[in-house]
Parts: sequence; C-alpha cells; structure tokens
Amino acid sequence: GTVAGLYAAHKRFGRLSWSQVVQPAINLARDGFVPPAQMIRIYRESEAYLGKATNLARYFGTMREGVTFTQPELAGTLARIARLGPAGFYEGRVGDQVVAQMQRGPQKGLISKQDLARYKPVWRHPLTGPWREYQVITAPPPSSGGIALMQLLGMKQARGDLIEAIFLVRAYRTTLPRFGFSEPLDTAGAVRFAARSAAIDETFLVVN
Repeated sequence: GTVAGLYAAHKRFGRLSWSQVVQPAINLARDGFVPPAQMIRIYRESEAYLGKATNLARYFGTMREGVTFTQPELAGTLARIARLGPAGFYEGRVGDQVVAQMQRGPQKGLISKQDLARYKPVWRHPLTGPWREYQVITAPPPSSGGIALMQLLGMKQARGDLIEAIFLVRAYRTTLPRFGFSEPLDTAGAVRFAARSAAIDETFLVVN
C-alpha cells in the first residue's frame, strides 16, 4: 500500500506536483549511487539465506564498494508511477508482474488483480503516548510497529538496558496472538498494552 498511501498523503498535504515529488527517486535509481560498505554487507548476509528462494541477486548482486550502483528497472517503474499515479503501479504491466510473482515458487502468494484494483489506503488516528518530556506519535494498529516502539521506549526507561528491551519487544511481537490479541488492538488498547509490558519481566514470555 505504499504507493497509494504516499499518493493520498500528497493529495491532502502536498504542494509540489506528484511528478516533482517522485523525480528525485527516479534520478537516484537511474543515475545510481555508490553503496556504503554496510549496505553491501547486509545484502551479502541476506543473499546467503534468501538467495536460492528469491531473485535478490538479480537486482542487487552487482553492488560493489566504490562502484556506482544503478537500478534501471526501478527507474522505469518509478517513472510510470510519476506519470500515472497509483494506477502506474496497481494496474497495467507492473500490476500484472506483481500478480504473476504471487504464483511463482513453492509457496504461492495471495494478492490478485482484484485485490490491487480494490485497494484503498485508510486514514487512521496515530498512536500517541508519553515518553519522558515528549509526546510520541507513531503508527497505530493494525501495524505492530507503533506498539513495539512504545514498548521499547517504556522498557528502556524502566530497565535501562536497550539490548534487553529490543529482545523483549521482538518476543512480544511474535507472541501477541498467544496472549489473546489475534484481532487488531484499538489505539487506546495499544497504549495500555505497551505501558503494561514495560513492567513485565521476561518470564511472562515463557510458554510451556
């Protein structure tokens, strides 16, 4: 939903034209950039366990330190989006490629052409909560990222150990359904859950 979401935000808040907003991304993909060493390392680590099941190497395998890395196919897709808006992604050639990709490999995807045609972004109230002297504003449910951020900040403040807090937040994100949260939390419930989790130790996560 990124393309539709960004387009909706632009329609409501944008001052430049849509094509002007997308053009820098087109330039970067077409003209390229010199990838930092960390980016190359992350690619190589990812390719080690994703390479056989994905086309990762086809699109990122040419990255080298000190060498300009270009993405001409991405530049073409972005140019289509700049010209046509969301229809440039969800319809036509790009939309057909997304649907076709769903049928490749041993595990099939779920997205159909009908899904792409019907997709509409949803405006939601942000998730907000206090942290020290700040008011944090982040992504609301059904995204788990906002809850995770509020948990992380609360645990860091309560415990002082950032690494432990990150570990516990990751554990919570994978075990939420076991605690009765199989349905998305509303915003108020998300704030309460994040606040409570900061006071619960790791033994709460042990499932026999």
